[in-house]
Amino acid sequence: YWISQHEVSQELYEKIMFHNPSTDKGSDLPVETVSWDLANEFCEVLSHRLKTQFRLPTEAEWEKACRGGPDEAARITPYDDDIYDVRRTFSVKSGHSNRLGIYNMFGNVSEWCLDGYVMRHLDGISGKNPVQRRLSNKKVVKGGSFKKFDKNLGCCSRKMMVNTKSSVDVGFRVVKTL
Repeated sequence: YWISQHEVSQELYEKIMFHNPSTDKGSDLPVETVSWDLANEFCEVLSHRLKTQFRLPTEAEWEKACRGGPDEAARITPYDDDIYDVRRTFSVKSGHSNRLGIYNMFGNVSEWCLDGYVMRHLDGISGKNPVQRRLSNKKVVKGGSFKKFDKNLGCCSRKMMVNTKSSVDVGFRVVKTL
C-alpha cells in the first residue's frame, strides 16, 4: 500500500469536496472537524476523480507507517517540541519526517482509521492486516493531537469515536491501494 506523506490538507480537501469544514483555517493546515463518514466520502470522490482506489488506512497500516517500518520502536520521540506549544494545528509538513518520509503521525491532528473499534487491540487478532468491522459506528482514531499530544505518543495508542462525530483535533490521511 501507499500511505500519504502527511495528513490531508485543507487545500486538497477543498479542491475535492468544494468546502472546508475546518475550524482553524489555512491551506497548508490539516483538514479537521471532519467525521469518519466525510473522510470516507472524500476517499470515494478522490478515487473517482483520479481513477484509482483511495481509502483510510487500516489501524495496522497506520501503525506500520507510524513506526517507520517493521523494525522501528513502538514509541517515537517528538521531532520538534516547539511546534507543540502552539495548541493549534500546524502545517502538514512541519517538523521532521520519520525514516519513511511520513510527517505528523503525532501531535497535529489525530487520524481516522478504517477499522471499527474493538476493546482488545491488535494482539491476538489473527491476520496480517486485520480490519475490524464489528461495532461499525465506533471507529479507531490514532495518534496524538495538538490537544492531547502527551497522552497519545505511542504508535499503539488509540481512541474510539463515533463515525458521525467530528472534532477540531481529528483529521485523516489516505492510503492508495496497489
